Amino acid sequence: MPRTPGPAGWKRLESARGAAGLLAALRQDAADGAVFAVHDSGPGIPPEARDKLFDAFFSTKPDGLGMGLAISRTIVENHGGRLGLDTSAEAGTRFVFNIPSI
Repeated sequence: MPRTPGPAGWKRLESARGAAGLLAALRQDAADGAVFAVHDSGPGIPPEARDKLFDAFFSTKPDGLGMGLAISRTIVENHGGRLGLDTSAEAGTRFVFNIPSI
């Protein structure tokens, strides 16, 4: 997974910020290409769910289908990138993915 540095070098994507406390940021990296971080202010991912998070049909939501993250990871990987959970987030949940430069 692409490394997630501090705020330096990241550009906030203001249009992604909404009432739900969602923040998206982007930075360019010579090794990883375009690196995106999406961070919410929710309760976070329970530690016992982290290993299964990208499995098809696994969900922490009562009405969840468990397909969103599995499909997202497949799309990113089909473009040569990587998608993962950044466990260094102090609150909420942060996912980081990259799309390599062409």
